[in-house]
Amino acid sequence: MAAIKALGEIGNPEAVKTLENLLEKEKSPNVQYALVYSLAQLGSDKGFGMALDAAKSENIETKRNGIRALGLMKQKTKEIENIVIEASKSSNRGLQRDAEATASYLGIRLPKPESEKK
Repeated sequence: MAAIKALGEIGNPEAVKTLENLLEKEKSPNVQYALVYSLAQLGSDKGFGMALDAAKSENIETKRNGIRALGLMKQKTKEIENIVIEASKSSNRGLQRDAEATASYLGIRLPKPESEKK
């Protein structure tokens, strides 16, 4: 997984085809999500459906990975907007931060927290 993440971080667009081929063959969800995220870092939306499914997951880490990948893919839909807004209200601070970052990337206006509405 470290090698997959490194390919995305390096930013070499020549890695896209290799990662896409791996994604088509990979069975492990954890490795699939790492591939989707790295592809998103490289500007590919090949794993868009998988990122969207991850963002809907009940598992916090999977949800965080999906939300971050969607932000990198820069595709804004009403469904993604709703997922990001809901995640921003989470009691999990990491998920909140990821939702805030994705909202910023996608131009989504988040509601003010209850503590700031007075």
